[in-house]
Amino acid sequence: QQYVISVLYLHWVLDCVILVTKVNFRRGLMVKFQIKTEFNVGIAWLWVKSSFLVFREKPINFMYFGMMYVFMSFLPFLGSFFATAVAMRILMTSAYIGNNEPVGIKLSLPMILRQKNIFTFAIFNTGVDLILVSVISELMKSQGVDPSSAAMLEFTPQLAYILIGASIFKALFYGISPAIILFNHELGIWHALRLSWTFIIGNISVIFFAVLLLGAFLLIPLYLFTMLALVVSNVVVFSICFFIMIIIALLAIVISNIFVYNLYATGIVRG
Repeated sequence: QQYVISVLYLHWVLDCVILVTKVNFRRGLMVKFQIKTEFNVGIAWLWVKSSFLVFREKPINFMYFGMMYVFMSFLPFLGSFFATAVAMRILMTSAYIGNNEPVGIKLSLPMILRQKNIFTFAIFNTGVDLILVSVISELMKSQGVDPSSAAMLEFTPQLAYILIGASIFKALFYGISPAIILFNHELGIWHALRLSWTFIIGNISVIFFAVLLLGAFLLIPLYLFTMLALVVSNVVVFSICFFIMIIIALLAIVISNIFVYNLYATGIVRG
């Protein structure tokens, strides 16, 4: 039943997206974009290094946005909608720093969501997440685990693999489209997705190497401190490991969004 409701919701979302896309289609055709596909492998390190350097400019602001992203994600039903807006705020902050403009600490979500294609993208992302949650629930049930029961806590390894798979799918599916949508208000979702897919396919080897570097700096430490927090019995050591794990998780959220902006800024040329 939950799966059917999710499909119906996504169908409604797609109808809305198609309607908005038709409105923006002619305006989108008037804008020309050049997609760069001739990068050497050395730029992968520059993308990663630049992401950390941008974060270093305003660490308090970025960590606050990261915490708000997590908080918004846990809101019932509309969590993905508002979390998408917070991710846009991180992208916007990255651009402000690159242009030497004032950043500020306010989320400014109403201002962000007033941009029509961002609002539509947030609704679309909510529908996608709803479908993914339904699929995860069905996979858990197929393993004999009720997602609404306490038995879910005993499903940690399988659930981790499923969540990782869902995260990889979303990363590949969306790519740099959030940045394309944010900085090109006349573009619809499908146009932004096509540009993103073209950029990723054209630079797949360089982007893959850059993601590996990000994983070395973020995912491996996150995994190690998570394992330590699970195995230690000392309360003080557990608290330290858990705190560091949370910091790294927030850092991963922020750095990944800054990384997306860096890919957009160097790979997509407007006009």
